[in-house]
Amino acid sequence: MSKGYDPKWLLGLYRTMVKIREFEERVKFLFLEGVMPGTIHQCQGQEACATGVCAALGPDDVITGPTGPTVTASQRVSGSTR
Repeated sequence: MSKGYDPKWLLGLYRTMVKIREFEERVKFLFLEGVMPGTIHQCQGQEACATGVCAALGPDDVITGPTGPTVTASQRVSGSTR
């Protein structure tokens, strides 16, 4: 483990990534079962990107992008604006 990083903080990042993955898998399941109409934009494998970006955000930072749902989920799961 790298020096300088709080293990609890790192565990929090990992938990955020797992929650995002679980959310993505559930959305995919609901879509394939026909419960969720329309189309979906899956982001499996990109959880670390969203989590890392959101962990680095300051209170006045704003981000947008095509993977907004994952980034938004990351912010909400981690409670992060930082």
